[in-house]
Amino acid sequence: MGPQRHQGHATLTDLPPVETLRDWIGEGLRAAGGECHRSLILSYIASRTGLPASRDLETRMVRAFEMGASDLASPFERRFGSDSHRWRLRSRETRSGQV
Repeated sequence: MGPQRHQGHATLTDLPPVETLRDWIGEGLRAAGGECHRSLILSYIASRTGLPASRDLETRMVRAFEMGASDLASPFERRFGSDSHRWRLRSRETRSGQV
C-alpha cells in the first residue's frame, strides 16, 4: 500500500526523515549549479518524490537545511545571511576552514 494522503496532502508520517531531506537538498542545489531559492528545492523534492509541495514538507525541509547550515562543517549556507531564502552549497575551502 502506498503513502496515505488526506485531501491531497502528505501526512506527517509520509514525510522523509531530516537526513534524507538533507541529501535531497544537496542534490537539488548541485542540480541548480550550487545555489537557488529554497522554493525551487521544495519543487525539486516534490517532483522527485511525488509528495505534494505542502507547508509540512516545506517546514521539514527548512528545518533540515537549518540544522545543516548551523554547522560550519556542513555543505549548506544561506547566500545572503540568516534570513535569506536563497540557499547554496559552501565552497570546499569554506567547509575546511581555509577561507
